[in-house]
Amino acid sequence: MLFKLFSPILVKIKCPRAFNPPHGKKRPLTMASFKSSAFHRSLTGALKLSGDLCLLNLALVMLAIFSFIGFKLLANMTATASQLTETAVNITPPLGMSETSMPETATQEARLLTLRVKKVQFEKAFAGEKIILTLANRLPAGASIGFEDSLPSDFNFSDTDPDKLTMSFSGSVDGLDKPLIRNFSTPNLKQVYLESHLGKVQLFAKRMRPKSAKFNWDEKNNQLVIQIQNYGGWQVSNMHVADGLDYREVFQQMPKGPVRFHVVEIDPARYEIFPVLAKGRMGAKATVRQMVSATGASVGINASFFKQDKGIALGTVILDDELVAGPIFDRVCFGIDGNNQAQMARLSFHGELSFEELGLSAPSAETGRGAFTIAGIPLPATLQAAGQKPTSATRQHKLAIHNINQPRVHSTQTVMYSERWGSVAPAVPKGGAQALLTPFSNPTSGQKEFRLAAVSTTQALAIPKGGLVISGPMNAQMSRLVTLPNGTAIHSRFYTTPDWSGIKHAISGGPYLVRDGERYVDLKKQQFYHGLGAYEPRTAIGVKADGTLLLVTVDGRQSASVGMTLWEMSYLMEALGAKQAMNLDGGSSSQMVIGDRFMNRPTSPNGVPVSTALVVRPIDQAPVANSLKHKLHIAEGEARKHDSLRD
Repeated sequence: MLFKLFSPILVKIKCPRAFNPPHGKKRPLTMASFKSSAFHRSLTGALKLSGDLCLLNLALVMLAIFSFIGFKLLANMTATASQLTETAVNITPPLGMSETSMPETATQEARLLTLRVKKVQFEKAFAGEKIILTLANRLPAGASIGFEDSLPSDFNFSDTDPDKLTMSFSGSVDGLDKPLIRNFSTPNLKQVYLESHLGKVQLFAKRMRPKSAKFNWDEKNNQLVIQIQNYGGWQVSNMHVADGLDYREVFQQMPKGPVRFHVVEIDPARYEIFPVLAKGRMGAKATVRQMVSATGASVGINASFFKQDKGIALGTVILDDELVAGPIFDRVCFGIDGNNQAQMARLSFHGELSFEELGLSAPSAETGRGAFTIAGIPLPATLQAAGQKPTSATRQHKLAIHNINQPRVHSTQTVMYSERWGSVAPAVPKGGAQALLTPFSNPTSGQKEFRLAAVSTTQALAIPKGGLVISGPMNAQMSRLVTLPNGTAIHSRFYTTPDWSGIKHAISGGPYLVRDGERYVDLKKQQFYHGLGAYEPRTAIGVKADGTLLLVTVDGRQSASVGMTLWEMSYLMEALGAKQAMNLDGGSSSQMVIGDRFMNRPTSPNGVPVSTALVVRPIDQAPVANSLKHKLHIAEGEARKHDSLRD
C-alpha cells in the first residue's frame, strides 16, 4: 500500500546529467561531488516527503481502529444499561397478607424499592465462599426478598452461560466508583465481579464447573448473603428417629477428597444429655455402644480425651452435681444445668484446705459460691467465717489444692483423689507426702467435713469409701499437715471459674470451634500443639441459638472419607447453625451410636474402648427401643444403596 502511495513521486525523480554525460564517458564519483549534485538534493527531498506521508497514513489507521473500539464499547454499555433497567427487586408481602390486601403505598414500595449497599464483605464458608452485602436502607418489617426471575432462596448458574452466575437489582454501592474484582484460588470459583452503574447493581460470579449457589436475606443484620458452593455434595440419608431426635448423614466432596459426616439434632425439652464414665470410675474403658446400652440411652458419642494406657479421662467431669475430675489447662467444657440448658466455657478449678489449729474454728456462716459434692459429701463453698480476715497464721495453714482425680501436670501441684480414681492413690511424689482424710459430722457446724486419718511419705495410701487422699510435694503447708495429730479437723473450700456450682453434668474437650456465633479455634491457648491442619476423624458438640444440641462425627482415614481439619470442623459447625461448639476426642475414638448400631464408620469395626461418652435419653424415660430398631433397620437398608459412594 505504501509502495503504491509513493510510486508516482519516485517515478518523477530524474537522474541528473552530471551522472550521464554525453559521448558515453563517465566522470569519477566522489562523496563530495555526490553531496553537491542536484540528484542528491532531489533524492533527499523525495525521501523526506515520503516519510511525512507515511506517518500521516499511520495516524489515520490508528484513528480508525480506536474509533471502532469506542463504538463497540458504547454499544455494549447501552445494551448492559438496557438489560439492567429491566431487572428489579421484588419484595413479597409479609406472611398472611396478600398483595391485594397491602396498602397501595406499600405495593408501590414493593415494586420500586431500591437497595443501597453500604458494605461488601467476602468470607469463607463450609465448602465455599460467602458474599455479604450490607444495606444502608431497610426492607419493610416481615418482608422477604426475591428477584423478578422468580428465584426464592436457591438458584443455579444459568444453563446458557454455565460459567457465570449473574445477579442484578436496582440500587447502588457506596464508594464503588469502579468495578470491584475479587479473585479466588478455589478449584471451582475463579472470580467475583461487582459493578454499580446507572442506578443498578450487577454481580457476576465466575467459576469453572457447574455448582449451585444460595442467597438468604438476613433481616436482623440487614444483609443479603450469597453463598457459593465450591464443592459438590449430596445427602445420603435423613432419619427422623423420634420427636425431638433427628439424624442425617452427608457425603460431601471437599478439596482434599470425599468426606462423610453424621449429625444428630436434639431437642433439650424432650431429651437429657449427660456424660458417662466407663464402668463408673476413672481409669476404665468401654466402647460407646456398651455405655449406651448400660444407661438405656438412645444416642451416644465419645467424649473427653484420655490416657490411652490407663483410660484416665483428662479434664473436667461432673456427674449429678459431683465434681468427679477437675480441668486440665483450663480447657473448654460442655455443661448442663438443672433446667437442662447447655453452657460452654473454659473452666478453672480452685481448692484450699484449712487446718483447725492455733484457735481456728470451723466456719460459722457460709459466704460466696455454692458447694460441690466431692466423694459423696456436699462440701462448704467457703473457708472462713463471714467477715473474718485472713491472718499470717491462717495463711500458713492453708494448703492449695490444684486438681482432683487428675495426673499431676507439674511437680509443684497438690492433687486430691477420691474413690472415683480407684482403690489406691497414685505413687507418692518423690520427696513429697500423702495425707488421708475421712469424713465426719462436725458438731460445731453441723456439717459433714473431713479430718486427718493417716499420712505417708513412702507408700501410696488406699482410698476408702467417702475418703480423700491428698498427694503433693513437701512444701511448708504439706509439712504442717503431715505433722498434725490424727483427728484434726480439715476445712475445705472448692470452686470453679466461672461459677459452675449450679451445673449438673459437664465434660471437657477442646479446643473451641465456634464461640458466640463466630468461628474460633484457640488451639494454643488450651495447650494443644498439634492436629490443627491434620485430616482426621472428628467428634464435636454444638449448641444452636434456640438451645438445640448438635452431635457431630466425621469419618476419616478411609478412601471414602479423608476426615477434616479443625478449621474445617469450625466451618462445618458454623454451617450447621452452632452458636457455641467445641471439639471432643477424635481419631480412632470417634464413634456415634443410635440404639445398638454404629452410625459412623469407626476406624475399628466395633469401636475402640474409651473412657467417657455423652449419651442422650428421653426425659420421660419412655421406651423407644422397638420403634428405634425398626427405623434403624429401614435406614440400614436405605444405606446399602449408597455403599458404592462410601467404601
